[in-house]
Amino acid sequence: MLRVLLVQPPHRDTFGYSMPPLGPLHLGAAAQAEGHNVRFLDLALEVRRGDLIADDTLIEHCAERILAEEPEVLGLGAMISSMPATLHLAAAVKTRRPDLPIILGGQGPETVEEAIIARYPAIDAVAVGEAEQTFVEWLAVLDDTHNATEASDLLARSAACDVPGLVVRRNNAPHRTAHRPVIANLDEVPPPAWELAESPRAYARAADAHESLFPLDLGRGCTFDCSFCTTPGFWDRSARQLSPQQAADAFDQMATLEGLDCVYVTHDLFTVDRERVLAICAEKKRRGNTLPWECRTRLDLVDRELLEAMRAAGCRRILYGVESDAAPVLEQVRKGGATKTLDVRETLAMASEVGMASILGLMCGIPGETQDDVEANLQLAAEAAVLDGVSLSLHWFNVTPGNGCANALGDTLQLSPGIHADLVRGHDLPAGHVHSAQAKLIAEDSEVFGAFRVFTPDSTPGVTPRSLSLLTRNAHLLLEVLPRTLRALAAHQECRLREVLDTFLEHAYEDGDLELWEETYVLRRAPAVRRLANEAARCGDLRIASLAQYERTLFETTTRQLVRFDIDPLPIVRAMDATAAASPGVTSLHALPQGGLPRAVLFARQGESVRAVTLSDFLADAADEPDDERLMTAWPDADATLLARARQQLRDISPPSEEHASS
Repeated sequence: MLRVLLVQPPHRDTFGYSMPPLGPLHLGAAAQAEGHNVRFLDLALEVRRGDLIADDTLIEHCAERILAEEPEVLGLGAMISSMPATLHLAAAVKTRRPDLPIILGGQGPETVEEAIIARYPAIDAVAVGEAEQTFVEWLAVLDDTHNATEASDLLARSAACDVPGLVVRRNNAPHRTAHRPVIANLDEVPPPAWELAESPRAYARAADAHESLFPLDLGRGCTFDCSFCTTPGFWDRSARQLSPQQAADAFDQMATLEGLDCVYVTHDLFTVDRERVLAICAEKKRRGNTLPWECRTRLDLVDRELLEAMRAAGCRRILYGVESDAAPVLEQVRKGGATKTLDVRETLAMASEVGMASILGLMCGIPGETQDDVEANLQLAAEAAVLDGVSLSLHWFNVTPGNGCANALGDTLQLSPGIHADLVRGHDLPAGHVHSAQAKLIAEDSEVFGAFRVFTPDSTPGVTPRSLSLLTRNAHLLLEVLPRTLRALAAHQECRLREVLDTFLEHAYEDGDLELWEETYVLRRAPAVRRLANEAARCGDLRIASLAQYERTLFETTTRQLVRFDIDPLPIVRAMDATAAASPGVTSLHALPQGGLPRAVLFARQGESVRAVTLSDFLADAADEPDDERLMTAWPDADATLLARARQQLRDISPPSEEHASS
């Protein structure tokens, strides 16, 4: 049997590295079942928590960490963003151990496997697509020579290997073996070898996360053919799921992991088989498994009954890939199904009524997209953000090898240093810096590193790679917090919402305010919200100033907070939400209430939401003044009964804040 080391190469996960990759853990389980001695090394985790220093010596230190494990076989799993570091690392390991067989897998090398074998001699084999069976059969071929006197025989056996699902180097050239069909019955795949990974708490601590989140593979693949996505190709354009019994077993296994707070179901199209999902939810609930979970799917593949069943089984949030609010754009990217006729706002509102949180996934920078299309997306985002439980995700259209657009765009793709679409974020370690060896790979190999090139639509004049980068990395962060304010500002300035966002982001970038920017082109939300709210307050319209103060307070309230407004903001909020529900966009401020009386509003946080309640003058003073004697002095006409009633009303709104309780 072989000593097998599976490695997650270093990268900088821009959302916080909060969970291990599933691929290596599935491979580890499959290899262990065949008797191999398997270890897993998560270099991304070690970078995240500071065990490895992210500087120009990182790859050398990673190579030493790998070799300290004394592996006989090395498996590297690569995402698109980690491909430069992965190939750099493979070369560093090979320099030290030229006899060590190295196999590469994951979605990073997808569709460019032969180019990798041809150009990167450190890689001896690439697994194509789903790899559990391929990997163990490749190990079996190598293990036949384990007792040979020459360790290099392992490399020779790998080169001669005809196991289906591989690209190997044979006679100094790439050789693709027979196609391997996907695994028809996912129940046959061994569960992930969780014992190889560190604990959920370790990942949460490294990510500075308030809860631990681990992935779960309940299904694979997608039957659609969207041109921006490579998932259908990776899984042979099929969608498969575990049986309800096996899925419930998987949830039960996750519940035994110490310190796990929530499960993330990784299947891109989890609700594709509606009846099976209903059965999975029923079985999980029947067993009394209360572990919370999240998943992702398409908005046209859910309905009220399904969402209610998922909610009852512990699902708390779903990511929906909506991509665009413009039907021509959806046609352009081959987004099939019922998406072109779907009422996105109505469906999100229905999910909110069920109590299911939603993430609305949208894209900008799509080939053929117009300014009107971008504006429609931003308006949709702002209108959806006022719904309970809806958060936003905005992405820059990524051109990757094999996703249906790379060849068509050709020379229009540009390498813009420091500016990258979403799928390659995190390749710079540390932030804003790419090792010279990796930068050279990216610059010289436009095939393998095609995703590092960016595309700017000709149909949107004035749009540059930097403006798209600023917009897609930041607009959703602002629209989630100040959706009404931003729409009202656009109406006040008689311009597009896009123009308001572009101007703000460009000024923030040019100012070089280090408090605003956490990493290249990405703002820290709290200071950015303060800055934008303050700018809105100076626009000259008291209604917009009240909106900005109201939305900023919703965002900043941690327990409860009393705010006195120059005019009552709630009628203005209701009017803005009414226009959002009607979805015409706010083109004029005439529909908003004019004037209004001063009003005190008490904001009280209850879990993830904040309740805003208008108060009478007496209730406002009671909320401000915890001392009964001082309050009665200020209100000599009030009696003890009125005071007691006021205190009870305030307690009904929310428990007293810490500062009030300690006064």
